[in-house]
Amino acid sequence: MTGTHEQFACPVPWCAGYVWDHGGDGLSGPEDWMHSSERKPLGGLLWAVRGAVGSGPEFWSVYVGGDENAVGTEVPDPEQLALTLERAAQRLREVARPAASCAGD
Repeated sequence: MTGTHEQFACPVPWCAGYVWDHGGDGLSGPEDWMHSSERKPLGGLLWAVRGAVGSGPEFWSVYVGGDENAVGTEVPDPEQLALTLERAAQRLREVARPAASCAGD
């Protein structure tokens, strides 16, 4: 059995080439390979990963949390990822304002 962090030279230029995601389970053919980039840190516990399944469309996933308990969502491109994060930041500011004003009471 192949280790989950073992890598090879995947032909997709941005792919990290993790063997386990590229048929290392012995069951998946190239059409099912999960291409994923190395993590792109976004600050704090936020990070993003570029991905694609086989020759399908690329997508970006953003995650919050550590390795074992990360929670993520997918968006189709980096611009959409940026918009999603901007909206989340704006909403967090809106939610935090009332809490900040109560803290001074």
